[in-house]
Amino acid sequence: MEEREEARQDRAVFHRMSVAGRNFAFDVGTSAGFQLDDLASEVLQTFAKLPREAALERLSNRGPEVDETVREVQSLLLGGFFQPDVAATDPPALTPEDPRELHLAITYRCTLRCRYCYAHPQEAGGRDVETDMSEKVIDAAFEWAANHFAKDANKLNVWTGATGESLLSPHALERVQQQAERYAAAMNKSITTVVHTTNLTLADKPEIRSCLADKDSWWRVSIDGPQHINDAMRRFPDGKGSYEVVASALSDLWTNPDLPDRYTGAATITGEHPNVTDIFLHLHKMGFRCIRMRPIRMRHNESFAINERTIGAIKQGYSDFVEFLLQQDDDTLLGYLKPIWHYQDYFGRFMLRALSPQKGLYRCGAGKWIAGVDTNGDIYPCGPMIGILESRMGSVFTGVSEEGQRLYREDLLVTRKPVCKECWARYLCGGGCYVSAFLVNQRADLPDPYDCELMQHLIELAIYMGARLRHERSSILPELDSQPKN
Repeated sequence: MEEREEARQDRAVFHRMSVAGRNFAFDVGTSAGFQLDDLASEVLQTFAKLPREAALERLSNRGPEVDETVREVQSLLLGGFFQPDVAATDPPALTPEDPRELHLAITYRCTLRCRYCYAHPQEAGGRDVETDMSEKVIDAAFEWAANHFAKDANKLNVWTGATGESLLSPHALERVQQQAERYAAAMNKSITTVVHTTNLTLADKPEIRSCLADKDSWWRVSIDGPQHINDAMRRFPDGKGSYEVVASALSDLWTNPDLPDRYTGAATITGEHPNVTDIFLHLHKMGFRCIRMRPIRMRHNESFAINERTIGAIKQGYSDFVEFLLQQDDDTLLGYLKPIWHYQDYFGRFMLRALSPQKGLYRCGAGKWIAGVDTNGDIYPCGPMIGILESRMGSVFTGVSEEGQRLYREDLLVTRKPVCKECWARYLCGGGCYVSAFLVNQRADLPDPYDCELMQHLIELAIYMGARLRHERSSILPELDSQPKN
């Protein structure tokens, strides 16, 4: 980013920015971005700083080009853009069309000791937790979902692997699948095929290989990119890296051409390895047709965290990634965008939000249409928050507390959070990741400042890239619009 300028006067509310030499104005109230030439930028700023009549007087008698630009800016103002924002303070109602997500931590056992993992029982704040999720808890989780959490929804999505290596508990996976099918039939609702998270280190076992090759199963594979990056973080207990085992397992599995469509490559971007382009290209070359890259969530004192020392490199890594993409021809660009054109990828999420402007009042569905359940049956706002005791909301045996419901549905509205409600990016960001907020500040309503800085950067990049696609690569967006987004 080369420049940032904000206007908060009651005549216009926008964020002005310059990315790669191009000027943009982001309308806070509608979340719409506009690419401006220098003259349009000057005219808009004049209307922002002065009352309408004074602005017109200052801009008059400067020639036909200025007159035409003034008319265009006035048209935007009359069309409802760059107006004072009327902040919503009431939580939006969930509708039956809004799917619910159930994140299940079926085991704390794991074959790896990843450096950034905070989900081991011994690292979970002294919690007394069961190592594996029992059938009793699995059944109770689906019973709670049927009667409460997803009672009024048409669709329930189920994810396993919120903690540990799910393939260490194959019987639990089978039980989850059975209960998901039973739930769908009994409630006459739609349910996605359960998505399991795995590190693939057990894929050489025949029974596991059979499970992985099931054409009705969906898998998210944890792998952080090239071998030197993956093995720096994702290690076995003896310190050896896991890359070769995972790459070999994928190579064997994908001799069946039907399987790659059911596998997502999931990478964690860390402060030690911020080269987003290299990580993406490696996962793409490995054959993943769906890729999910997300920044690490970790306390600032770790060398690989996103902190004061590393935030600049992470931002530059994403800037370089965007420029790399835009340097490709149309066919190559489309092939690179498709794997990340969904809400699970961190940058993909902001691209989709920037191209379909709307007011997002929450960061995500955590605690509202997403729930995480640990091996004891305790309910948390989402899978990554499992184990953060301050965020516990209740139990599948007793239900969710009113306090927990109020916090995530009402108190965490971005328009109610003091640190967020004046931020220009609030409606595309939604208020910062609650996991990072708890890890860094021990409270959900106070975002991690480096999380905020990174999101603002990515939103600016998304606006820039969206404008480049619309104006210069008109064949790309219609192709991407036909893709599933979740």
